[in-house]
Amino acid sequence: MIDWNKAKLAIRNRVLAVWPSIPGQWDGQSFTPPDDNKALFFIEQLMPVAERCVATNMVEGIAIIQYEVSTDASNALFDAEALALKVADEFKPGSDFTYSGTSVTVDRCERSQTYKVEDKWWRLPIRIRIRTYVVNTPG
Repeated sequence: MIDWNKAKLAIRNRVLAVWPSIPGQWDGQSFTPPDDNKALFFIEQLMPVAERCVATNMVEGIAIIQYEVSTDASNALFDAEALALKVADEFKPGSDFTYSGTSVTVDRCERSQTYKVEDKWWRLPIRIRIRTYVVNTPG
């Protein structure tokens, strides 16, 4: 079985290393958006797509990890769009990231050309499609 939490943390740790000052609503955790209406923040969501046997005792996992770059809807989108482009550029196809023995490879990273307004926040989604493998030892 794929440890999706470790796969997610491999990507999240890179986000935190590159943008340590930007807070986030990390998948599965509660979060209060910043009071500063100029602030940017991330919203993370893990979406496993598939797990399949690709060789004897080898399981491949595919998932999408989405980060929404968010800011107060009263702001212009320039800063949020600039950050979304930087995130998309950071996760180039073929990039590898590891957390606690779990390695993931980026298949592709796409920044949505559309945004949405939710409550009072602009949301600009970036979708990172990852692939990971695990040796499935018979029990």
